[in-house]
Amino acid sequence: YRRELLLPFSCMPRDKLYFEQSRVSAPYRTRVTAYPAPNGRLTATSNPHEWVSLAGITFTTSGEHGQNLQLYSVWAPKPGFAHPTFYVHEGVCEFEGTLYGEMAPRRFGTLPKECRVKHRLVFYLSKVDRGGRVEVRPNGGMYVIDTWQKRDNRQVSLAGLAFAVNDRKLA
Repeated sequence: YRRELLLPFSCMPRDKLYFEQSRVSAPYRTRVTAYPAPNGRLTATSNPHEWVSLAGITFTTSGEHGQNLQLYSVWAPKPGFAHPTFYVHEGVCEFEGTLYGEMAPRRFGTLPKECRVKHRLVFYLSKVDRGGRVEVRPNGGMYVIDTWQKRDNRQVSLAGLAFAVNDRKLA
C-alpha cells in the first residue's frame, strides 16, 4: 500500500533522496523516498491502517554552501539520485546523496577538517533492501561497514546523516 505526502515548493529536496524509517509492523523499517520539483513528495509503502514515522527526515532545499564529497575509486554517485554532498552550517555537518560501490566494508571518502568529529560515530542508513551501517571517524574517514547480500544491492543513502562538528557545542 503506497502512501504519498505532497510537499510545498519551498520544502522540496534538490534531488531524489531516500531514508530508512520506522513503521508499526514487521519488518518495522521501510523506505521513504523524497522527490524534487516539479512533483515534490514523500512516498512510503506500508499496510493499510499502519503508520510510517517521518522523524529524522532532513534535507537541504538549496545548493548554497554545499560541496561534493570526494569519493574513493571503488565508489560513485548512484545514477538518478543526488550526488553525495555535504553542508556545514552553524556547526552542523549534514549529508545527502546516494553511494554506489563495489564492496564493503570499505572507506568511501574523507571529510575536510571543518567537518570532522571528536569521536567515532555510527549511523544506520538506508540500503536497497534493508539498512546498513556507516561510520564517521575522527581522522575524517567515512566507511560503509556491511557486506552486500546481493550484487545489485551495492548502494547506501547518506540522506539524513548529520552531526555537530569538532569545535561546536549544540544547546
